[in-house]
Amino acid sequence: GKYEAGLMPMWGQSIAPTHGWRESCLGATRLPRANALQELLEIFPEDRQSMLKVAGEHGNWREVLALHLQSVDDMPAEERGESYCNTARALVGAQHWQHALRLIGDFRERASPALFWSGEGDRSVCQLLLSIHSRWGSWKEIMEVLQEAQLYPDAVT
Repeated sequence: GKYEAGLMPMWGQSIAPTHGWRESCLGATRLPRANALQELLEIFPEDRQSMLKVAGEHGNWREVLALHLQSVDDMPAEERGESYCNTARALVGAQHWQHALRLIGDFRERASPALFWSGEGDRSVCQLLLSIHSRWGSWKEIMEVLQEAQLYPDAVT
C-alpha cells in the first residue's frame, strides 16, 4: 500500500508535489519541441529513456517532464521506477533539482513503498535522493533517507 496519512517521514513531506504541480507540468506537452520529441519516442521506443535524458540535459526539461507525466501511468509497474529515475536524473542534469524532488515525490505518492525503494543502479531512488541531498540538501535529509531505506534492504546498493 501507499504511505498512510501522517506516516510519511519528514524528508518525504518536503518533496511532496504542490497542489496543481502535475497539471501545470503537463501544459508543456503543447510546446513544439514536445511534439517532435514525442514523434521520436514513437519511432524509437527502445531508446525512450536515453532520449529523454539527453533532451533534458540539452534544455528541454519541461518537455521531458511533461512527456513523462503524460505516459507514466500507462507503463507497466516495473518500468515506472526507471522512468521516474531517468526523468529525475535529466532534471538534475539540467540543474532543476527542485523539480526532480517533486517528481520523486509524485512517484512516492503513486507507488507502494516496496516499489518506490526497489531498483538498483540507475533505477535506485535511494541513490538518486542521496545524490541530490548531498549536493543541494543537508545531512539531516541524507540521514532521514538512509533511515527509511533501511526498511527496504534492496534500496541501498
